[in-house]
Amino acid sequence: MHIGIIQIKNKKIYIDKKENEIISYYYKERKKQNLSIQTLAILLKKYFFNRKNEVYLYNQDGYKVYKDKETGHKHFYKNNRQDYKKFFKENGISAIMYASSSKKDIYIACALIVAGQAIMYISDFIPDKLNEQLENNSQDQDSEKEIDFIEENNTLVAIDTDYIINSIRNSPYLTTTAKKRLINTEFFQKLSNIPVTEDRMMSLSEKLTDIEIKEFEEDQEQENSRREKKDLARIIGYYNALTPNIIYVDTLDNWDTINHEFIHLLQDDNQYYYIREAFAELLCEEYYGYPVDSYQPQVTRIKVLREIIGEQPIWELNFSGSTKSFENILKDYLSTEEATELLELFQTPPSSYTNSQQEQINSQIDELLSQLYYNMYNRPIESNTTINQIYDEYSFGMWIPIEPDVEDYNTIDSSKEVIGTNKYIKRLNNTENEMMISDSIKQKVYKK
Repeated sequence: MHIGIIQIKNKKIYIDKKENEIISYYYKERKKQNLSIQTLAILLKKYFFNRKNEVYLYNQDGYKVYKDKETGHKHFYKNNRQDYKKFFKENGISAIMYASSSKKDIYIACALIVAGQAIMYISDFIPDKLNEQLENNSQDQDSEKEIDFIEENNTLVAIDTDYIINSIRNSPYLTTTAKKRLINTEFFQKLSNIPVTEDRMMSLSEKLTDIEIKEFEEDQEQENSRREKKDLARIIGYYNALTPNIIYVDTLDNWDTINHEFIHLLQDDNQYYYIREAFAELLCEEYYGYPVDSYQPQVTRIKVLREIIGEQPIWELNFSGSTKSFENILKDYLSTEEATELLELFQTPPSSYTNSQQEQINSQIDELLSQLYYNMYNRPIESNTTINQIYDEYSFGMWIPIEPDVEDYNTIDSSKEVIGTNKYIKRLNNTENEMMISDSIKQKVYKK
């Protein structure tokens, strides 16, 4: 497992711990290149801990609190030294990793930090040696040369469909049934049409090596208890970039969730949580045959977005390793303020917000999608029949899943294009259905 991943533009840097030493590296022409701890610290300071951008806010609980004018992050100092653990805890978008406290070298929290063109997945473990380097102001020419390379863009390559299929088949940790349920040739062929960065290809290679599905441990149930007290939905599955080849679920027969998390494994680990969650659920329906049963409001907005800008930019955002094409479309057709607001809303992880908070976020997204549509087509979004139907389907109906027969999966040929069947019934709006929708919201569970 990794203790951290930093992505600067299209280049990923991996941070591992080995025998109490911190090791960092990146890939150059598909070969691992070690990165000095000094260079790693310089990059962190450049993108995440630039004291020149910080302005003093106030004193709080013994800390002097500063705010970065560019990133908006808060920084906490005691005795003129920054508390990095508190920084990650207070600024992280989502805690996505949980592990048993009895297991050494596995860290309880993992936060996503976004700073302009850089993003970072980091555990709450910051080694002392890295602390020392972060406090050190020295810099050398070799470090500058490494940084110049790291900040360059990647060459684009193609994903081989057979490579994904063989990776699944060759995993010693997957049962025959699991392999059949995960392999979907039609979906993988679609992925092969998305140009990806070389760095993304190396990341995908790590994800696909010896794929494993694990049940939750006791600590996850404790986390769910904490979430319920905060009026947040229970988590029934999650994928964590720091354990790249492992899917975590509540039970090993929860195939709807397993397929959802498998799509997360294939996705790029970028900062657009909202889109990644909704698109994973949508693809789970369209390719694996499971009706949308969580993130339904978010899926609705992504369907609308797909109608407005087309599907290619959304596929590229999720799988190419680059967010630029998608971001440029919004920047081209919205004002700077509107584009920034919509991109920030798409970074919100739905599972970290209550139902009422999600409703507010979705309402803001609706307004901006309406403006985007008008700017692109010079007519109101209400004039689009397909988009009206998408909203109506969510507002006035409800999909009730019917579980596919297990026998279908056990006997199906893994070379077939679609694994699973798309069985569901549509319930029209009525009083009974409104009650069912209300109950489903109260009892909602999330894949993550």
